[in-house]
Amino acid sequence: MVEGKNDFYTLNYLQEIIIKPEQKIALLPGTGSGSLDTAIRLYYAWGRNFIVLLDSDAEGRKQKIRYKDGFNGIIQDRLFVLEDVDNSWSNCTMEKIFDSNDLLKIQKSVFAGTQNFDKKQFNIAIQENLAKRVAIPLSNTTIEKFKRLLDFLTKSLAKSS
Repeated sequence: MVEGKNDFYTLNYLQEIIIKPEQKIALLPGTGSGSLDTAIRLYYAWGRNFIVLLDSDAEGRKQKIRYKDGFNGIIQDRLFVLEDVDNSWSNCTMEKIFDSNDLLKIQKSVFAGTQNFDKKQFNIAIQENLAKRVAIPLSNTTIEKFKRLLDFLTKSLAKSS
């Protein structure tokens, strides 16, 4: 489970179009970092294997604590913020994992005339490139960071089962 549609599309784009790992992760988007309560309850009641990934910004960290407390700690080993993957990702949101040149390159693939990063345009470009199956060449730095993230998620999901 991820915070919202932008994280959902970004991770799907990286795993389906760019990295193509052997084992893909099924993702469920929320509608914000605090919106996953019902999904968590359902997955837990159904005995489904799941983990939750939130941004490591102030709101993501706050929601991680709220979920942990609200579910009396029974899912604490399933709750993660980006900072849990890499300490340098403190106060980080998903788009901050990208190299800055890659952010603009992805955005320009759909909005050719833009000169400055715009989060809304970037996320639209991710969605469009995913839908059209267009692989934008990304830096090794960006690819390695997302490989690390996907590997962390895969291992954490396996541990939680």
